[in-house]
Amino acid sequence: MWLLRADTARLQYFNIAPPKYAILSHVWGDHEQPFQDTQELALIHENPREHVPDKIKKCCMCAEMHGFKLLWIDTCCIDKTSSAELSEAINSMYQWYAAATVCYVYLEDVWGWPADISLPEVAVEVTPSLNILGSPVFQRLCSSRWFTRGWTLQELIAAKKARFVTRDWHLLGTKEELAALLTLVTGVNADVLTFSKSVTSIPVAERMSWASRRQTTRLEDEAYSLMGIFGVSMPTIYGEGRRAFRRLQEEVMKSCADHSLFVWGPTVSFPARFLRNAPKPRAAPNQSLFADSPADFDEAFRIAPMPIDVFWDALRQQLLQTHTTVSESLRTAMQRMPEFTVTSYGIRAHLPIIEGHTISVAILACHARREPPLGLVLRRQTPNSPIYEVGASLTIAGETLVPESEFKYDSTRLAALLGSDTQWCYARCIRFDAADPLTQRLLGLTDNPVMYEWKDIYIQQQY
Repeated sequence: MWLLRADTARLQYFNIAPPKYAILSHVWGDHEQPFQDTQELALIHENPREHVPDKIKKCCMCAEMHGFKLLWIDTCCIDKTSSAELSEAINSMYQWYAAATVCYVYLEDVWGWPADISLPEVAVEVTPSLNILGSPVFQRLCSSRWFTRGWTLQELIAAKKARFVTRDWHLLGTKEELAALLTLVTGVNADVLTFSKSVTSIPVAERMSWASRRQTTRLEDEAYSLMGIFGVSMPTIYGEGRRAFRRLQEEVMKSCADHSLFVWGPTVSFPARFLRNAPKPRAAPNQSLFADSPADFDEAFRIAPMPIDVFWDALRQQLLQTHTTVSESLRTAMQRMPEFTVTSYGIRAHLPIIEGHTISVAILACHARREPPLGLVLRRQTPNSPIYEVGASLTIAGETLVPESEFKYDSTRLAALLGSDTQWCYARCIRFDAADPLTQRLLGLTDNPVMYEWKDIYIQQQY
């Protein structure tokens, strides 16, 4: 780990992170000073701090005034010409921010303070009673680019103590003082920001939703910037594109039994929304288990995982509503562990499945709070294929649920059966009650009571 000496801005290497250092969180500009230039300045000048860019210089001064001898800044403390060092830094960055004694959050696009405030006053004085609500400074704070970047999310969450400063290095407040405001701007629970609650206790889908409206310069960084938040590590391969985010989801799936990971995209109430004939999306949907980007989780913050005993109980309750009696052997058969495994055929899933007439529904151990478990809409790639796709565009003809895929190569039959003005509703997940008679009829389960069957299925995965 390379660190800057706060008094000289010279780089110094540490095999193990020192017990006390400051760290900077900021948005990169067009002309940041890299690692090599920082080393070169140290060879040319006795005190290179006087010759580094203003942001580095003032950050060093601020750290020194608070008693810190060492400072880490990502732009100049990582040798990006070394792929091994870059990968190590990216995989370690969350821990580095968490281990820092203080994090300076530099909001370069926030200003508005009196010009006569000097750096020593800014660096030393804390004003917890500062009221910025309704002021122009407050408005600029909320619209700062810092809140739109992918990497700054993990920096915000990881830092134990953070000080938010303006472009002229005036202190706006600490992370703890601004926690309520930061929650409004970022969606991150204030208890997580103040460490009253562990980030690992938050549902996977909700954590993904925090990043859903953030951007990164490199596409792969959508995934790499979230590794620390999910406690996973993986090799960094710039050039792999969207595959990086799918690899991240695979690592999360392996390390966390939280099915909210799979609940992204359109989730509708069944059959209510289908009866209203909501239109399908224009773009061809992703029919894999994993999302393409964090943006797919924009509306997934209300989904929570179910503990396995609660999940089993929910399955038993559904059985009791559709069966007059439930034998002990059947109860025992329902108590299995959901599993997901990466294979060459896609994701092998062991789940309770309802095999309907035109679609199947896999029951997930997650729910919209205080509701029954969610169902993942599945359909076979071909009538006899063991591989399933996720999601379907559906409509209702009489009391039959019809997937659009049945008419992929026969538009004449489609028009004859349904009419030319038929609208479709697309969904990946459905909120439904298996005991509802209409739901049973639409799923083609009129002859027998609804029966869940635990089975292994393969869900296609695109790379």
